[in-house]
Amino acid sequence: IPTLNEQDCLPALLADLKAQNHVNLEIVIADGGSTDATLDRCRRFKPAIVPAPRGRARQLNAGFRRSTGSDVLFLHADSRIRDNDLLYNAIRHWHTALARDGRDAVAGHFPLKFMRTNTGNNMSFRFTEGKTHFNRINTTNGDQGFLLKRAFFEDLGGFDESQHFLEDQKLAEKIRTRGTWITLPGQLYTSGRRFEAEGCHRLLILMSMLMALYSIGRMEFFERTKAIYAVQGETGHLKLSPYFVVSFKMFVYVLGFFGSVRAWYPVS
Repeated sequence: IPTLNEQDCLPALLADLKAQNHVNLEIVIADGGSTDATLDRCRRFKPAIVPAPRGRARQLNAGFRRSTGSDVLFLHADSRIRDNDLLYNAIRHWHTALARDGRDAVAGHFPLKFMRTNTGNNMSFRFTEGKTHFNRINTTNGDQGFLLKRAFFEDLGGFDESQHFLEDQKLAEKIRTRGTWITLPGQLYTSGRRFEAEGCHRLLILMSMLMALYSIGRMEFFERTKAIYAVQGETGHLKLSPYFVVSFKMFVYVLGFFGSVRAWYPVS
């Protein structure tokens, strides 16, 4: 579990994990330098705590190196588990899929249910939740939980630390090309705080924009937006104009008309 100032969310998740039936869990917290009471509040659950350089990919990899189990589940700190048999049922379903496949190259993720403080934007939330049930390209994200074999994760090379975000989508698509994704039974709850803080429709527009540019390989866009993208806990009303400006300059001044056409419609 990667953490950065998660004093309000993390203890609830750790309590959920401790309440899980029929599973033996080794809980590893990879902390990126929390300045609040995150670590003090989680110590009563006796997790392993690993200090790591700030950045979710770096933290996740550091936590993995500290872990010892052959089955690994990566979770976000603002997740909640409402069913005490969720992990037991998920692992049984996953092990069946592994045996059927005959390899270690099967990974599982949970469908999501958002925890919300208001009832607005119901259709948008239902749409976003619905996508998490499927295994289509660019629909599998870290907040769904990644369950996979240790050996498979090592073979994949871990999380990509070269950029400040998209580490989960990069690993998810690598899994998709080199193995198989399955949807696990049950439901993982996740905080809708980012949608509510930044604006649901604005965030969905940004997410679509990011995935489109990632899909066509324009990684320079992400380098140019490092200082713009806010990490969880530092979010507020989302301003899309800085992203549009970076995109406009990249396509107009760097790639030009023909370069932009080739970017979206590459010639094989």
